[in-house]
Amino acid sequence: MKRKRFALTGFFIIVLFALVPLSSFAQVSAVTITSVVPPSPGAGDLVTVNFSYNITDNPWNHSRFLAAVSTVSTLQGGNTAGQTFKVTESGINVGGTGDGAPAVNGGYNMNDGTGVLGARSGSFTFNIPSGLEGGTYFIIIGGRQDWLDTGGSPAASQNFYQINIPLPPPDASISKMAEGSIAEPGSLILYTINYSFINGNNFVITDQVPANCALLEMSPGGMNGGTTPGSALSWNIGDATTRRNGNVWFLVQVDPSAVPGTIISNTASWTLNEIPGGGSSNTASVTVGEAFNLVKSQSASTASVGDNITYTFDFAISGLSLEYYDSFDTDITGYFATGGIWNWEAETGGGGYINSPAQGSYPHYLRNTPTDFCYGMITADVWIGNKSTAGSDFWDSLVVFRDNGLTGGGARAYGLGISSDNNPGSIYLQKAEPYLVLQANNTVAVQNQRWYTLKISVTDAGSGSVRIQGKAWLKGTAEPAGWNIDYTDISAIPACGFVGFQGHPLNPNLYDNMKIFRSSVSANDAVLYDTIPAGLSYLGGTPADGVHGGPIVSGGIVRWELAGVVDDYAGNISWWAQITDCGLITNTGAFKPNAAEPPILSNSVVLDVECPGTPTFTPTSTMTHTVTHTPTFTVTVTFTPTVTMTATPTVTPVFPNISLSKSAAPLTVKVNDTVTFTVNYSNTGAGAATNAVITDNIPQQLICSPPCSEFVINNGGVRAGDTITWNVGIINPGASGSVSFTAVIPNYFTSDTYMQNIASLTAFELAQAVDSNTVQVLIDLPELQLTPVTNYPNPFDGETKIVFNISIAALVNIKFFTISGEHIATIKDYNAVAGVNEVEWKGVNDYGERVSSGVYFYRVEAVNGEEKQFYISRLAVMR
Repeated sequence: MKRKRFALTGFFIIVLFALVPLSSFAQVSAVTITSVVPPSPGAGDLVTVNFSYNITDNPWNHSRFLAAVSTVSTLQGGNTAGQTFKVTESGINVGGTGDGAPAVNGGYNMNDGTGVLGARSGSFTFNIPSGLEGGTYFIIIGGRQDWLDTGGSPAASQNFYQINIPLPPPDASISKMAEGSIAEPGSLILYTINYSFINGNNFVITDQVPANCALLEMSPGGMNGGTTPGSALSWNIGDATTRRNGNVWFLVQVDPSAVPGTIISNTASWTLNEIPGGGSSNTASVTVGEAFNLVKSQSASTASVGDNITYTFDFAISGLSLEYYDSFDTDITGYFATGGIWNWEAETGGGGYINSPAQGSYPHYLRNTPTDFCYGMITADVWIGNKSTAGSDFWDSLVVFRDNGLTGGGARAYGLGISSDNNPGSIYLQKAEPYLVLQANNTVAVQNQRWYTLKISVTDAGSGSVRIQGKAWLKGTAEPAGWNIDYTDISAIPACGFVGFQGHPLNPNLYDNMKIFRSSVSANDAVLYDTIPAGLSYLGGTPADGVHGGPIVSGGIVRWELAGVVDDYAGNISWWAQITDCGLITNTGAFKPNAAEPPILSNSVVLDVECPGTPTFTPTSTMTHTVTHTPTFTVTVTFTPTVTMTATPTVTPVFPNISLSKSAAPLTVKVNDTVTFTVNYSNTGAGAATNAVITDNIPQQLICSPPCSEFVINNGGVRAGDTITWNVGIINPGASGSVSFTAVIPNYFTSDTYMQNIASLTAFELAQAVDSNTVQVLIDLPELQLTPVTNYPNPFDGETKIVFNISIAALVNIKFFTISGEHIATIKDYNAVAGVNEVEWKGVNDYGERVSSGVYFYRVEAVNGEEKQFYISRLAVMR
């Protein structure tokens, strides 16, 4: 999937060699380390390295030198494991007592171009890296004239000095981890035990099958006393003089009848002949639980008017469960290839991995199942190179997902890769086909011939878009916080598909330990909410924690927002109210995991609120006896039943239903083009939306200081900072409308770039803001073209301006030479913009001295990523 472009200007290369004599490329020679003080330094010691060398030609050019401490005796390419640079273009003693620099962009300037041929001497003082442990290492000094790196301009002469670092006392440690913090009954748990020991014999790791689990598999070399809980597990790792790092593992299945809430805890131990008491790992704990749990309860089932009532959600997302694990310790079956050669190779000390030689193309090696990977998490270990060489060029390794298994123009897939040459970045996300780099940066220090762990999270971002996060770190070290890659893709999204690895045309790769996790619930910007029934007056709710925000009350609803992706979370979220009316109050809560999926309802609870007054029966009897013996018998019976039954239903408020969509025209633009962003809104609900406000964030690519893009804001919008707002007011049922703004594309872009943009609408009646779809505009840049215009004045005395035209923004360097080819001055790192540029030269050399009268050549070189263009012209100085 990774490709590179090259721009060649052969004519100008021929001209340069015709104009500049070969003597200008002469190199230093006979580099010799004459002494090291102290002669036997230890790890972390400060050492002075004295050396000599010769300059045999062109004595006006300065020499550049590198110094490194390495496990081999010659300077290697940048980012090679076991090599650290202590003297570079950045200075002397890079990194102090630390490891120094893994790669360099140039050598240290000796400032020795004095015009005199012959012998020179130098001295560097720096610290031996403190992290070195027993063994043989080499101090290496190398030099070259004019420019030096470990790629296309290697040292012309170098020399080494061998040092021996003493062994430390015997030592060992282990750490244990379980994949995932929650496991469903019947699911898998992978336990990994990382170990490190030095200068010891008979290193043994012991463990046991955890309670409520059955052993399925363990790493090669392991022995077990059975598969049931409590059965002993052991690995005899052997002996080591220098430090030995590695890991062992075992896979178990949780008992399908395990009770949710059960905690499965497990600790490993180790022994060493020299330390018979040994030690223990940390305790790895996993809780048995369901993938998702939402249970609602109330503080009482009966109450009276004036009482308080509390509703509580017992809420848990167990996130991702391990679904597939491939150790490749014995074979690489269960995969299919779209081309290329894929071999199993044994690992020293047991186990194995996939070996992908330099393939000549970009074939994929894909797991047979799942065929429908959409969302979840993937981790895998990758290695750039093979066990003996890093490769001839490019130096990349990549994991693919959502792969349709096809080749050529029909291929579709995402890929997360790392690159030791930082091209297009040390870590990058891309997709095919067509090939497109989605995001890249240099936030990971990547070296060849070392194992790295890649982790990929794929979640539903709503509206058909996909959010992809990725990170990489050195295998066996602690996983870093945060993500190196975080990108939301909104167009030409590869469908659900296979997971696997990609081969590279020019460098070999090794791959190991594929793990695939999936979840039944994809929580991304999720919302937990509850209706506040009639008859209750809201009082308060659970405040914010590290996962969810505080309670938000609007439109008769209380809600808590869970920002971003939530994999593992469990807690109790409550709200409370005062009872203001009597009757039966029925209530059901809900959890909406993301913008695309429907809400998941909780159970219902019923509250019986007693109403005042009860049925009454009142009999009344009166008897009167008179002297006239006229009996008068009066019986008055009064029956007064008083029965009041009130049922208070939950009333559903009438709300607006707002739709918001966004578009851009055109969708592909060039520098200086105008693009129009339009936001359309409508209300299809039964109620009006009042105090409606539309907010649109200006794309980051159009923001710079001072302003470099022209904006026209329509429909009464107002810009404040990087945001445009429109106060729409009232949107009645059935109403619709639109707002828009236009922008001019600035001319500072250096590569094809996508602008992403999303709008939102808020209103008094809305429980949360309504977001539009994300619109994406491609800024399509031409190939790099550099055209000379002139330099004026010419001839000149004081200063002259070099004028050139360039098709896209680029970094420009201008070098000046005498007629004999001697390099005298450089204008470095001029940030040229697309169009005509003028660069001033004051007619001085690199030391600030005015050059003498005469004819001079100058070379203008423009660099944009992998593209380079240059031209050579001449000028005259008249003093």
